[in-house]
Amino acid sequence: MPIRLEYWNTAPDVLRYIMDIKKYLEDSTLDVQLRHIVLLRISQINGCKYCIDIHAKEALRDGETQARLDVLVDWRDSAVFSETEKAALEWAEVLTNVTPKGTSDAQYATVHSHFNERDLVDLTFLISTMNAWNRVSIAFDHEPD
Repeated sequence: MPIRLEYWNTAPDVLRYIMDIKKYLEDSTLDVQLRHIVLLRISQINGCKYCIDIHAKEALRDGETQARLDVLVDWRDSAVFSETEKAALEWAEVLTNVTPKGTSDAQYATVHSHFNERDLVDLTFLISTMNAWNRVSIAFDHEPD
């Protein structure tokens, strides 16, 4: 099925800016496996087929295991994720499913206990930009190849 609108051709400047953020985050000190599972989990929550496909493939390409990807939807009860990864996934879910109450001090304290300030900012921007990508892909019905 064709995409509704080729947003990358329609507004290339905005795409360049968001790609600059993506490049910055790829060069951050956040662990690459952590980045992959966070990006994939956000895409699962949002139901973005295109991003789920891309991030699962990229995670596998960069050494993530299929077994971990298979249980990502139930990460809270899985022993395959570290406490740091669980804190990042919790932060990703809280910010993806943001409520009028926002985030609690306890949620912030938990994630901050696992990440220094710079990494916490980077993680938060990783989450925020992934949500933006999901919404753009969903809006224009971008399907996996």
